[in-house]
Amino acid sequence: MSKSIISFLTMALLTWELYGPTFSHTLFFELDASLPKPIRAAVEVPLLNPVQILHIPTPQPYKPIEYDAEPGMSDENEPTETPDKTDEPQEVTLRSPGGKDFLISGDVVIHNETSKTIDMDKVMSRKLGIELPDGSPQILIVHTHGGCEGYWDEGDVVGIGERLAELLTAAGFNVLHDKTPYDEGNFRNAYSNALDGIAKTLKENPSVQIVLDIHRDAIAAADGTVRKPVFQAGDEKAAQLMFVVGTNGTGLPHDNWPLNLSLAVHLQKILTPAHPDLMRSINLRRERFNQHATRGSLILEVGALGNNFSEALLSIELFAEGMRELFFG
Repeated sequence: MSKSIISFLTMALLTWELYGPTFSHTLFFELDASLPKPIRAAVEVPLLNPVQILHIPTPQPYKPIEYDAEPGMSDENEPTETPDKTDEPQEVTLRSPGGKDFLISGDVVIHNETSKTIDMDKVMSRKLGIELPDGSPQILIVHTHGGCEGYWDEGDVVGIGERLAELLTAAGFNVLHDKTPYDEGNFRNAYSNALDGIAKTLKENPSVQIVLDIHRDAIAAADGTVRKPVFQAGDEKAAQLMFVVGTNGTGLPHDNWPLNLSLAVHLQKILTPAHPDLMRSINLRRERFNQHATRGSLILEVGALGNNFSEALLSIELFAEGMRELFFG
């Protein structure tokens, strides 16, 4: 057994020994298109805090429902120190390795990290459950980790959200952009803090149908080398994108998750044929990630730490084109 595998297993066992069942460990792998072995393992560490009750209004004809706030949790480890930037990140193109947890139908791949049985025929045929109202706010862009998720050279996810808001507005959408960095001062409560902000915005703007939480990933090799997920977009390199779709797998109420998954699938069906390798597998997770708020809530991972800001900007332009095609034809 290689030293890297032994180191990884030792780290995982030590984490369990220290924190026990308060941690939910989710390991998932994707393959570098140029290598024959897994290059990434990410550990999910949601922490359980007291549940806060919020009232989140939704537009008619749907009834407003009382929801539990997300327990203070993160979809990644708390940031500690700035990585060594002496060496340039290594380029990779991430593609599905296949296997029982990777569900494939046409241009859509779902990495199912839940215990749910997913009927791909139903998923692929489900109609989009979103109708955008005219003349009122339709889309909310937020940043649960806006204070800590930057890129290798410059810029951060808030800047990506700003560019996305501009592009969607130019395409004809009515967009709100909440630039609040909900992780500042208390990273562990970022999702609870973000839900407060989302609930406030939805109360003031019940016409909002889509909430996009813009993140960037963090990918490294077993030896610690930072990797950047890219693909060739014409003459330029662009960052790969990934949808993260939460469910009710932790026991928190979330009846909207199949509709959220449907939005991700419809977008994937448009984006992948137009730009092969732009989209990574849709990541279906146990945690809710505040996506119970609307019928169209998604996390969008725009590249990773190793990507340059320009690569992320190019990808978000392609994503905005897909949104325009899906809703306006």
